[in-house]
Amino acid sequence: MTSAVPEFLNGGGEMGERMRAFDWRAASLGEPSRWPQSLKTIVRVMLDSRFAMWLAWGPESVFPCNDAYLPTVGIKRDWVLGARADRVWQEIWQDIGPRIHHVLSTGKATWDDGLQLLNCWPAYSASASRWK
Repeated sequence: MTSAVPEFLNGGGEMGERMRAFDWRAASLGEPSRWPQSLKTIVRVMLDSRFAMWLAWGPESVFPCNDAYLPTVGIKRDWVLGARADRVWQEIWQDIGPRIHHVLSTGKATWDDGLQLLNCWPAYSASASRWK
C-alpha cells in the first residue's frame, strides 16, 4: 500500500500487519481508506478478537481473517488474504456456501453445532453485517 495506513488497521497481530502490507489496489475492495465505515468497523473488531473469525465481503466474498483463525486455514495461510472465500474453502463450499448465501439473501444468521467440516465438528455460525 502506498498511502498512509488507516488507523483501523493498526495493531491486529500478524494479520493486521499483513493487511497493512497487502496491495489492496489489486483486490476488488480497493484502498482501505475508501472502504465503507461498516467494513472498517468489522475488520477492526475481527483483528482485535481472540475468537477465530473470518469475513466474506462484497460480491466476490473477499476473505480476510484474524490471527486466531490462522490455524484453521493451515497451509493456506500464505495466500488467503484477499482471496475469494469460495476459493479458500473450495473443499467445504458445498456445505458452507448455502449457509453464506442464506445470510446474504435474508440477513438472518445461521448456527450449526457439530456440522462436520474436514473431519471435525466445529460450532459454525454465519452472520450478516448490515451496511446498506
